[in-house]
Amino acid sequence: MDLRNLLASLQEKPDGHSCIPTALADPLLEMKTAHAIVGDIPTIFLGMVDEKYTVEEWNDHKDQIVQLFSITDHKCIGEIKVQTRKTGSLNAQLFGQEMSRIITEVNNQKPTALRIVSLGPRWSPVLSDALLTFIRAWQIPPNQKTLQLITLGESADSYFLSFCKDICLKRTCAILQFYNAHDYDVFGTIK
Repeated sequence: MDLRNLLASLQEKPDGHSCIPTALADPLLEMKTAHAIVGDIPTIFLGMVDEKYTVEEWNDHKDQIVQLFSITDHKCIGEIKVQTRKTGSLNAQLFGQEMSRIITEVNNQKPTALRIVSLGPRWSPVLSDALLTFIRAWQIPPNQKTLQLITLGESADSYFLSFCKDICLKRTCAILQFYNAHDYDVFGTIK
């Protein structure tokens, strides 16, 4: 057992509650509002379609996001659209091939900012792992990465906020903007 794991095990109380750390060794998470990054930055639409969330709905939502974020160059748009089977499973090999293709395209461009849009009826651990792999495979230093994560609000807000928190605290990118369409009314005003 390494020292860090040993110390972590010592922090665990018998009642299952964690102890309060003895020092502030790593940075805290600072949350603040900012104006949205708009315009033509590489944008990847990532999610699942099935009989409940159809390709037509996907395309309609994609078009709305393209308009909302003022994306005019359609060459900066990529899609990883996973068709789930009737059993709810997905073709992992095809999904992996699509991820590799998009990662290669992004790394050939070397952008410092990316926009990732979650579409579909739900967010799954597979998509979460894929997104984290994607961000790590993006070949620029973490302190130069700006990530804008957009969701329609179909999945629990707490899930995405935990995901964003982990990305920031682990210093996977320098700046992360999180936009949940469900937080705003039709006029773009916070509910």
